[in-house]
Order: sequence, then C-alpha cells, then structure tokens
Amino acid sequence: MFGLTLSSMAPAFVDYRAILNTEMSMIGLFPMFQAIGIFCGSFTTVIFRYINRQVLLSALVVLQGLGTIFQPWSTSLWHLYVCIFVYGFGIGAWNGTNNVIIIELWQSRSPSVLQFSQFMYGLGTVLGPLLDRNFVLGEQICPGVFPKDCTTGPTTIGTTMSSLVSQSITANFSGQLYASESKCDQECLSYDRRPQLKIPLLIGGLLQILGAVMYFTMFFVKRYHFDKETQVEALESEEQKERYRKYVPRKTIVACIVIFNATGIMSEMIYMDFAPTFYQFCSVRLPASEASEMFSYVGIALTIGRFMSVFIAVYLKPWVMITYQTLIVFVGFIFQYYAQYDYKLLLASSIIICFGYSSIFICLYSFVGQYMKVTDRMGGLFIGSYNLLYMPLAYFIAKYVEIVPESFVFLELACVCVAIVAFSYVLYSVRNVPNDLIRKIAPVGGH
Repeated sequence: MFGLTLSSMAPAFVDYRAILNTEMSMIGLFPMFQAIGIFCGSFTTVIFRYINRQVLLSALVVLQGLGTIFQPWSTSLWHLYVCIFVYGFGIGAWNGTNNVIIIELWQSRSPSVLQFSQFMYGLGTVLGPLLDRNFVLGEQICPGVFPKDCTTGPTTIGTTMSSLVSQSITANFSGQLYASESKCDQECLSYDRRPQLKIPLLIGGLLQILGAVMYFTMFFVKRYHFDKETQVEALESEEQKERYRKYVPRKTIVACIVIFNATGIMSEMIYMDFAPTFYQFCSVRLPASEASEMFSYVGIALTIGRFMSVFIAVYLKPWVMITYQTLIVFVGFIFQYYAQYDYKLLLASSIIICFGYSSIFICLYSFVGQYMKVTDRMGGLFIGSYNLLYMPLAYFIAKYVEIVPESFVFLELACVCVAIVAFSYVLYSVRNVPNDLIRKIAPVGGH
C-alpha cells in the first residue's frame, strides 16, 4: 500500500498548487516535509526495546493512512505539510524496521524475500498513477480547459493557471480573459477539484489502515518474537572475531553505504516524487492525465525489475546487482536529458531509469549483512540518511523544475555519480576480506 499511496501523490502536485492558490516552489515543500517526517520516524527504531515493535508500527501506519486521506481536505499550506509529515513519519518507522524483520524471519533466504517485498511495493507504484489518472487536472483550469483557452494575449502557463483559478472572470492577468462565449466561463473558473482528488487518496489511505489493523490483530493471534537462538552466527571463536576486526572495515562500509543512501537512494526518492511534474514541464509538456499514465508505465518497469530480482538474487552477489543497476540508472539519466523532446523517447528513458532503481535499496541491506549484523538502529540510520539531503533539495527542485526542467535531470545525474564513487570506494575497501569472514546470510542483531 505504501507504493500505491506514495505514487498517488506525485501526479497531484500541480493540482495542490491550484487548490491552495500558491506557487510550485511552495508545493516543493510538500516532499520536503515528507522527508523530515521520514527522518524523524527513522529514530523510532531506538525505542523498540521499550515498546513492542509490532504494536507501535501498527499505530504509526494507521496515522500514516489518516495523513493520506486528509491531504485533499487541506485549506492551507500548513495543513498539507502536517498531513505529509505524519505520512512520512510512518514511512520512516516502517522502512527502518520492515526489512530487518524480513531478514530475522528468513535468514539465508532473506535476499529473495526482500526482493519480493519490493516487488509488491512496485505493484503499488503501478496502481497509484492509474488510480489518479481520472481524478487529476494538472494545468487544466477545469476538465478540458487549459490556460491558453482563457486568454487572448501571451501567457506563461505556470503563473497564468494559479491566477485564473483564484480570480474572477473579469480579471486581467497576462492577457484579457474571454468574458463570454468561451470554454472559460464562470463555472469553469470556480471549478473545485477537491472532491475528485479525495477519491484516490481515500482509497489508498483506507487500504493502509486495513493493513495496519491486520498487522495489529496478528499481535494477539500469532505474536511475532525474534528468537536469537535461531540466528546463525558466522563468528564462533575469539580468533575469528579478532580476524574480523582486523580485516572488515566496518566504519568504512557503514559510512559509504550512508553516502550511497544519501545520494543514490535519495535520487530515486526524488524521481518518484517529481517525475510526473517534470513530465508536465519539460519540452513535451504532457497533460496531468498523460503524465500519470506515463508514470504508471514507469511503475511497471520498476515492478518487473523487482520481480526479476527475486530470482537474480539467488545467483548474483549483492555487489554485482548494485553495480549493474546503478550503471543502468546513470545511462538512463543521460538518455533522458536528450529524450525530453519526444514522448516515446521520454517514456523509454524513464523505463530504463526505474528498471535500474528497482532493487538497489534492498541489495544494500544484503551487501551490508555480509559483513556485519543488520539491526533496527542501522535500518533507521539508512532510512534517515537518504532523507537528510532530500529536505533542502526538494524545495530547490520544485522551485526550478517549472522554469528550468533540465535542472531536475542534472541534479539526479550528479547524485548518482556521487553514489557510484562511494560504492566504488567501499568495494575497494573490502577487496581483501577473507571469504570465510563474509557471511553467507544477511544476519541481524535484533533490537
């Protein structure tokens, strides 16, 4: 359900701008507050030793569902920011722990199960934009009417739309409005897009709450408890532990993976949040419905990539999967810079990018698990790291994606380059680790 609700929000950014009568730069704070929420939520992993993990996660996911449902009801920007902060807080808590729970449960089989979990998330990213498609208007003033239909003089689409939505038919903004015999009549100018926008987010939010209720019910029906006795330990003797401390650069691994998360995984988050907006403002200038449709195709590529990774993870080592997928993303962004002038090329480049992103994040968990125990706190650190840099960048992207759409691609490409350097360095650092010290499972340390 996370995939469904998260992918339902991005196509609605332009609609939120119209509903709240504001600028795109202010809507850019929407994902920034989401990132702040995720960052704060990631720290809940610290208190799981005091509060039952299953109960707390259930409560937070319920709040996340409510944060989803009430977004279209917002009458002020701060209402919208509060909703997305609550939503993000739930994501931070869940993502920081869900993968650790899977590793605890499945041990040596966890890589494929982790990929399957991401495959289910990918299914949600396909359904979200499809659910949005018939309910978002984007640059339209009302269904079928664009700003150009309401003016006789030259206009700038970005500024004209917000002005037309907020002003009466007698207003004059970058050109004289048609006062009669026009598609742009009083009824169109006063069109309320809230009721339509409430439908997809209500569906997504209720499904999230349903999942949380089922998860909470399991606490009483079949309570989950991690039995450390079932954990396979790779280190048994003091001699092995000493060799482990000598050969395994723990701090370097953690630092480089944090940097990879803060740039490479953060770039995935940016793409999932802003790609539909980019489609609407780049040279092709797709309508909101077509941008949502394209984003659903991108979700299919993401899902197929994750489904394939379920089986690929059985045969390839995590570092191999991370390497080739990151390079696919790098090539995809270079392609997208030149592809933004044609619908089919833009679609092809987006599919390449999201196919590359499909399972990098989960592979990072498996990679780290080969060299050290993966704990709830470490999961929280990984989740928090990729939201730390996202906070200021979200505002920057929203401010310039409308004016200079290429800045979106440049920023994404720069982040991927930093991630490539960080991962190259960590591979260099572990090159001399003896094979007997590389764990054959992705071990965990519980809480």
